[in-house]
Amino acid sequence: MTLTHGLPLWVGSAFLLLSLTAIARPQGWLAFYAALARQGESAGLVCGMLNIMFGAFLLTFHWEWSGWAWVLSLIGVAALAEGLLFALFPASFLRLLTIITSEGDAALRILRFAAGCKLLIALAILQEWRTAVS
Repeated sequence: MTLTHGLPLWVGSAFLLLSLTAIARPQGWLAFYAALARQGESAGLVCGMLNIMFGAFLLTFHWEWSGWAWVLSLIGVAALAEGLLFALFPASFLRLLTIITSEGDAALRILRFAAGCKLLIALAILQEWRTAVS
């Protein structure tokens, strides 16, 4: 399997597993986000760096804008943009974490909804990967 064919499997699997954990244990994720917020701007810099590295890696090996493959490329572009935002303006990351963690029961519903959307994206990516390697 080439790296280009393996990337959709990697991203789809990661999105699938992470979204399932967020649906099953949203309180744990909210506690994690609250702990990140307590770290201050350094948390924004680290998350920015990780997003930049993920987006750059993904786009290096998957720059394809036709068929369903564009979804994976769009995820890479979004990761780069988000990483750049958080690295340049780490306070924006803290603000986002504050909003997410201060909503109480609404935060749980929002987190589960976002995880459900990510789950659907993961399933689409994995289905496309399965079709491509068949």
